[in-house]
Amino acid sequence: MSIYGTGVEDRDLRLEEDWLETNVSAWDAARVVQTAQGPIWQSLRPRATALPVEEFCKLDTPWQVRTGPTIPASDDPHEDIRKAFSVSTVSPAPAVIPRGRQAIWVFDLGESRACLGGAELTAAGGE
Repeated sequence: MSIYGTGVEDRDLRLEEDWLETNVSAWDAARVVQTAQGPIWQSLRPRATALPVEEFCKLDTPWQVRTGPTIPASDDPHEDIRKAFSVSTVSPAPAVIPRGRQAIWVFDLGESRACLGGAELTAAGGE
């Protein structure tokens, strides 16, 4: 869950994901809209700032792990994270999170930045 409200979703990870492959059969074929010397390219100038770079950072060791009871979700994800943090205690990383419990992994990225995190789960169905 993102504290900024992006990527907040409720999914059953045991189900098949059918959106991973696109069906482009109804799309128009690609075509050249304007040649490289055409008028739409005449006003281009060198970019003053660097292009954004998407970085992937493997998070090996959390700065802190906390576990505690689950809390009911509200309409405010910021408040939910604050409350979850307040009812949890520092503990070793659990191998399994039992029903009714939650775990929070805190990672230090070494700098302050706005970012969107992602997680890859193995055996999401509890197998």
